[in-house]
Amino acid sequence: MCIQPQITFPKKYELDVDPQVVGSRITWLRKKGRELKGDVWVKDALNDKEQVWLKNVDNAPVFFSQK
Repeated sequence: MCIQPQITFPKKYELDVDPQVVGSRITWLRKKGRELKGDVWVKDALNDKEQVWLKNVDNAPVFFSQK
């Protein structure tokens, strides 16, 4: 059995969606209640502090990386 650690900590009535990993960073869109817009959050590494990166956006950005 594999237990996954929690990496985001939304408050009550908040929802974290559309997670993406870019290098060592993780990003996600956090929405409140039934609002259509939300904020994009970023975390530089699993143990770093999360912070708001973009405010009041319709969708999470899509990142592309070279392989």
